[in-house]
Amino acid sequence: MTFPKTTTALLATTLLATPGFAQNPLGNGGGANPLDRGGSNNPLDHGQGGGNPLDNGGHGNNLGNTPAPAGFVAFNPHTLKDPGMDNMDAFTMLVPDGWRVNGGVRWKPTEIEFAQLVLSMVGPRGEEVALLPSQMYEYTEIDMGQLPGMPPQQPPQLPRLGSRSREGKIFLPVPNSTSEYLLDTYFPANRPAARNVRIIEMTPMTQMRQQLEQQFRPMMNNARQTGQQLQQMAQMSGGQYFTDNGLFADLFKVQYVENGQSFIELIPVAGFWQADENRMMNTGIDQFGNLVQTPGMRTLQQNWWVAAGQGYRAPADTFAQAKPMMVNAALSVKPTPHYQAKMIALAQKIAAIRHKGHMDRMKHQQAMHELRMKTNREIFEMHQDSVRRADEARSRQNEQFIAYIRDEEISVGPDGKRYTHPQGSKLFQGPGGQIGYGPEGGEPPSGWTPYNP
Repeated sequence: MTFPKTTTALLATTLLATPGFAQNPLGNGGGANPLDRGGSNNPLDHGQGGGNPLDNGGHGNNLGNTPAPAGFVAFNPHTLKDPGMDNMDAFTMLVPDGWRVNGGVRWKPTEIEFAQLVLSMVGPRGEEVALLPSQMYEYTEIDMGQLPGMPPQQPPQLPRLGSRSREGKIFLPVPNSTSEYLLDTYFPANRPAARNVRIIEMTPMTQMRQQLEQQFRPMMNNARQTGQQLQQMAQMSGGQYFTDNGLFADLFKVQYVENGQSFIELIPVAGFWQADENRMMNTGIDQFGNLVQTPGMRTLQQNWWVAAGQGYRAPADTFAQAKPMMVNAALSVKPTPHYQAKMIALAQKIAAIRHKGHMDRMKHQQAMHELRMKTNREIFEMHQDSVRRADEARSRQNEQFIAYIRDEEISVGPDGKRYTHPQGSKLFQGPGGQIGYGPEGGEPPSGWTPYNP
């Protein structure tokens, strides 16, 4: 799956850090996958511990060592509480004997994904089941363009690459492919100690892509319809507007060396991207008084989202044997019914508030566009009036020059018409408002009066 390199909005907002019901992308016959969660852990935040940002070190739990018959794997039940919800029982799971659990539910009220499940189960040989939270990204480019007769304008200051906004979005452009995201974003953030990273296999996740289609198709169609309307509005003011969006869903099998040990890891990369680009035109008057249009402000806005998933890793020599155990452990993670109901109700309330804010922003953008069109129209009308006056002035100058050569004068009558008469002659106005002339010092006909233009 190839992402667009040049394109710019979101996208998808997964508000709830509770499991959904996606099919298992690993195709192990495990049925429904309860790990399709929301959340917004920042994979670029290198300050959260060592190699695994899911291991927050805050409450690692070494579960009991229950003897198991040879050939069997013992699982111990574990309940995860949420301190942000009065220490309510939030998730239940089965953890392999001798493994520890790190992480939990983290609350970040200012972020779009306000609650996130950040969890890992870690084995004695470095095996790990990581429940990866979803993450939203955004990217902006602004070129101010050139106003006629004005010095170049400086664009506004943009966030630094990799920084995190108050809403939890990370400032990064859309990558060219899922493999580029994996190698350039995921590994440096989540496995900084990994060396000799090599993709062994990349498999399209067909079922996951179908689920994303069902989830985002209405929004994608709506975004394209909105883009077509904005394109028509932009064309009315001489500009251009482009919009595009798409989905991606691939499963990677990767081998690497960490601290001298060779590991194999399965990592899903799935999500959605939306891109919009607006190219405006500036209308103005150049130094010669001519109406000109020059390229105006160009804005590129990209919004993209990587869905929640689960990663599995184990030493390369035991990965095949450990994989079924790790998958079963991941699939055992489930929210308690009471906790899930409360989180869904809370997410619906927050979604309604944010929808209102989005509509208010759309109204503001519409008002700004109408203001720009009105300004361009006024500039055009001012230029047309200036051209008309300049033409009239040139015509008068030519007319006066010709009259001077012919020893004539041009006077404007009370009716606004222009009258040509010999130099030194005197103008008279008749009873009907007509204009006539006679010799200097001459007397007008009866009923006529002298007229001074």
